[in-house]
Amino acid sequence: MKVGVATLETLHGGPPSVDLTYHLPTAKSAIVFSLPLDREIIRRYLGKESIHARAEHEVDNFETTIRCFQLATKIRKHLKNKGFEAREIFTNFNYRDFDIKGIFIPYPDISLKYLAASSGVGSFGWSGVLGIKDFGTAFMLGGLTTSAPLEPTKPIPPEENFCDKCKICVNVCAFRMFDDKEEFQVNLGEETFNYSKRNDVLRCEIVCGGYSGLDKTKKWSTWSPARYEFPKNKEETINTLAKAFRFKPNFLVEGEDGGFKKKNYLKDPDIAQFMKENPNVWRLIKSLKISCGNCQLVCRGNHEETLQNFNLLKNSGVIIRQRNGRTKILHPDEMDEADELHIPQKKTLKEWIAGILIKRALTQEKTIKFSKF
Repeated sequence: MKVGVATLETLHGGPPSVDLTYHLPTAKSAIVFSLPLDREIIRRYLGKESIHARAEHEVDNFETTIRCFQLATKIRKHLKNKGFEAREIFTNFNYRDFDIKGIFIPYPDISLKYLAASSGVGSFGWSGVLGIKDFGTAFMLGGLTTSAPLEPTKPIPPEENFCDKCKICVNVCAFRMFDDKEEFQVNLGEETFNYSKRNDVLRCEIVCGGYSGLDKTKKWSTWSPARYEFPKNKEETINTLAKAFRFKPNFLVEGEDGGFKKKNYLKDPDIAQFMKENPNVWRLIKSLKISCGNCQLVCRGNHEETLQNFNLLKNSGVIIRQRNGRTKILHPDEMDEADELHIPQKKTLKEWIAGILIKRALTQEKTIKFSKF
């Protein structure tokens, strides 16, 4: 789709996650690019059109992630042949070293989002997700750092920004992580970028992590059947996560089959080597199941088409786990079964202790705010 170059100079003054030398000590530049997700698959996913729609999008998402890494590897090998050092940036799942707090508020080793905004690969929408005019936000980012002194590309000018601040993205997050009024500001080089303030990133951890799926309105859900009341403040959010983390999310709809074959990652020797060197990435990939991601998927860079996506989501119904343990799609005209929107809360001593430790870790005053990264 698009490609750009960021440098030490164009990223100067930014947050820690734009420090190219953290990723590669000899780095002078970074090459960033985007690859599109299948937008028709996304519509089926948002609308819960079939029991297979979730897995269909998950496969597309993972395969696009792989293509990003493979493309970055080809560029790295080319640069190596030219006498330069380079290192691929894995699209997701690779975080800096962390203590227990970092399990819930992880910091990327290098932020592709900031690099892409600085180099003009995309621009910030209200949610903070990057987008492209007349396309939207449904793409993955890839890239690499390199010792090559490349010429930087310019960010997208404000008049070419895809976002009209309709703020539909605010309402596709079931726990409303994005503020609908206040903005956050980040400086990269001589440029200043703005997007919405995060009400609390832990809200995303709960919803996008699959620990709760029912929207604030109780009219639709993500692909997760887990249920917790909408948290009204920071304390309630922490309490919710401490309770929810005891349960491993399971949102495979009854009858769903197929899905991404994760072992196929290892058929590529470059990916196999990366996974060997980064076991935390492999562990996350093996356990990941996609149930949300709505803030990235809803926007089409065109207000009418974005609204269509939002209406698909609002009218998609909910995922429920029935009393017999089976999970299914409950459509809006079947909401008389709403009494089944629950998951029994069973608590072992080990889980109770884990909840206490999580709550203590997240309430420490020295916890770093996610927005700083």
